[in-house]
Amino acid sequence: MTGVRKIFSRLAALAILGGVLAGVWFFIVAPVMQIQAAQTADLQAAQVEKVRLTAAITNLTFRLENGDAADLKGEIWQAKQAGEMTARIQAELGDIARANGITLRSVTPARAPQLPLVETTALRIEAEADLSQFRALIIAIEQHSPALFIERASIRRLNRPGRISEQPLVFFQLDIVAPVRVGGE
Repeated sequence: MTGVRKIFSRLAALAILGGVLAGVWFFIVAPVMQIQAAQTADLQAAQVEKVRLTAAITNLTFRLENGDAADLKGEIWQAKQAGEMTARIQAELGDIARANGITLRSVTPARAPQLPLVETTALRIEAEADLSQFRALIIAIEQHSPALFIERASIRRLNRPGRISEQPLVFFQLDIVAPVRVGGE
């Protein structure tokens, strides 16, 4: 009888140990691996975006260095004063958003990146829209002339009780950069 009890005791200990190991795997290791996979995907997406932006900058630099600057004149925002420039860009972003059925929550100054051969100004916009409106806004910004570039995006899906729609609702923040020349019109 004692031998059977020892076997059951050992089996119970092994079962508990197995349960603890399974718990560690499912509640610690697996979530960490999922987070790491998501971060790796985000890093790869950022690297692809960096390559795209670097290619665009290289192309603009090449065009500037080869006397093709006349073609770029329409791509650079121009104003006599910095405040006027910011107001024009802000108004244009508001018009683009409204044209796509979006009301901006806020438009605030953001840190402008340093680009070769051109000054920049940056604004952060915040709004919420359904996914199709958001997509249309992104396309309109990227295809705008004078140029507007999306430097950073933060997008979060919103869950609204009682909201019925085919498209999910998202909240987003976009840092938008514009190449500028102050002092000339």
